[in-house]
Amino acid sequence: MVQIQRKYNFMPGTTISSGQVNEEFTNLINAHNDNDGILQNLNEYGFYKNNIRVGKTEFIQISRGQTLQKQILFTPAFSQIPFVTVTAANGDIGTGDIVVYLSQVTVTSFTLTLHNKNTTRDTSLAFHYIAISMG
Repeated sequence: MVQIQRKYNFMPGTTISSGQVNEEFTNLINAHNDNDGILQNLNEYGFYKNNIRVGKTEFIQISRGQTLQKQILFTPAFSQIPFVTVTAANGDIGTGDIVVYLSQVTVTSFTLTLHNKNTTRDTSLAFHYIAISMG
């Protein structure tokens, strides 16, 4: 398993920049492609760090040649709906060969993992939130 870990400092109630997360997801894809050469890109928009459902697992299965969108659910809902987009390169993989899932969600961290069912390779990106003491 390839694993990338990043730590971010956030004030309570703040959000993570979608551009920042997108850059990290690009790093995740690049790490995966070093092993598999399957995925083209992974773009992320409007990703809010707060109010991720604790223990909730969301997943995306990529079908042949399709770009799929899967909402990452939050409670309460935000006006801007967060979702992850995954693109399969050249349509050369079968339905559900690559699974992208959000797991190990806690109030301080979550993990995004790409899993290739054919090669059984996993590439994971762990996000850890560090509380900042004010005062």
